[in-house]
Amino acid sequence: MTGVQSRGESQILNEHIYHVEYRTRRSIRVGLIFVAGLICAMPSLPSRNSPIDLLFGKTLMVLLAIWGWERTGRSVTLSDTGIELAGWFSKRSLRREEIRGYRIESLGRAGGGNFYVIVPLKGRRMTLPLHLEMDDYSHSWMHEFPKLKS
Repeated sequence: MTGVQSRGESQILNEHIYHVEYRTRRSIRVGLIFVAGLICAMPSLPSRNSPIDLLFGKTLMVLLAIWGWERTGRSVTLSDTGIELAGWFSKRSLRREEIRGYRIESLGRAGGGNFYVIVPLKGRRMTLPLHLEMDDYSHSWMHEFPKLKS
């Protein structure tokens, strides 16, 4: 089963765990490491910027790389009772009865990719990661809810 992890307990609870596609995750992470390493390893060129400004820029790039790494490492767990989106810094779940429906949104016309957005009855929406490995179970789980207009 590509993209789905099954653990002993998960099979009993009928949980299915999904991650960002491996190749996409790897490509983004290699790019982040390259750019962050390039910027952080760059010697401080003589400029009008103070050392504090240069340090701030490098720190910002490292934080951006950590953020990107975390975003590509998030997992989505689907079960009979609901959905959970988990990352390093947060975990959010919705029970089935809390879900109003779903939307499919796009990053743009140039093949940016589509992603699911879960719309709850109350509260903020849950945006699933782009390029999430999905299978027949995940599509059938999603389509049990009404598709909402964008």
